[in-house]
Amino acid sequence: MSTPMENMSADAHDKDHEQKVVLQWWSETIGDKNAATGPRAELRRAGTLEEVVFVPLYHDLRRRLAGTRWRSVDRIAMVAGVLARVREHDGGAGFADQMAAPRAGATARTPRVSPSRFRRLLRIGDEAEDLERLFEQVRRVVSLLDGRVNVTDLAASLYWWNAGTRKRWALAYYEHVDERALKTE
Repeated sequence: MSTPMENMSADAHDKDHEQKVVLQWWSETIGDKNAATGPRAELRRAGTLEEVVFVPLYHDLRRRLAGTRWRSVDRIAMVAGVLARVREHDGGAGFADQMAAPRAGATARTPRVSPSRFRRLLRIGDEAEDLERLFEQVRRVVSLLDGRVNVTDLAASLYWWNAGTRKRWALAYYEHVDERALKTE
């Protein structure tokens, strides 16, 4: 009989598995500068989740995730379409922490993603009809971060986008950002 600690460890391992699969897919197809550029560009140009589903690289990721808990066609499409915009994996901090990090050349308190944009992002719900807006907004945020993000944290956050994810992001972001101090600068 397994103990609760062993069960927790197994659950954590399962969660890590999908993230490792996604990181390997990203590394081989998007992050590898020697990989074919055509498929990567086709995925990057896909403007909607439906268009992402028409791209073979999406199906490569979907097949790699077969047999895992990640089964939602639209959520995997969102992950693939957003990660196509990532130029460099930076696993040093979570995605919300990266949004809160200061811009180069700005005051130490000015985050890369403004508090107003961050709040708009957090207001996006987790229903199927909200996923297109989330897809569009997060792609813009990846651009604001110059394409340098934590691939695994971003992928898991997008796939499991819900109230818990939004709360986790808010706690991480506002750990670094004090809006009152920004208004006095």
